Amino acid sequence: MKKTLAILFGISVFAGAGYAAFAYTPIGKIALSKVLIKKWEQSATQVNKKLDKKFLEKELKKLTYSDHELLLRYTLLNPLGKRRAGKFNKKVEQRFKKLWGKMTKEKIYQRADLSQLDNIVLPG
Repeated sequence: MKKTLAILFGISVFAGAGYAAFAYTPIGKIALSKVLIKKWEQSATQVNKKLDKKFLEKELKKLTYSDHELLLRYTLLNPLGKRRAGKFNKKVEQRFKKLWGKMTKEKIYQRADLSQLDNIVLPG
């Protein structure tokens, strides 16, 4: 029993330290930025548009890690893609409104110019 507790404690400390290193250093922002840009490029190709990757990278650097997490959650929800595919239901709408409210409360769009994403990922 003591051995199991020691192992679980070690794992939780290691996982916590890993998350702290990921979230509070530039490593996490860089990793999430790459994932976001990749997803945004995929969405842009679906609607036959091009994105300026360098400009988006520069703008994402202005945002915090928690802003990146919000954008990733919104991007993975993909409400505009679901609307185009006809899969937009009440549950998706509720999650969309909740995330959109958080993103406007955090003023992400005033701190970074994400206008390229209008009508691709973000409602424009």
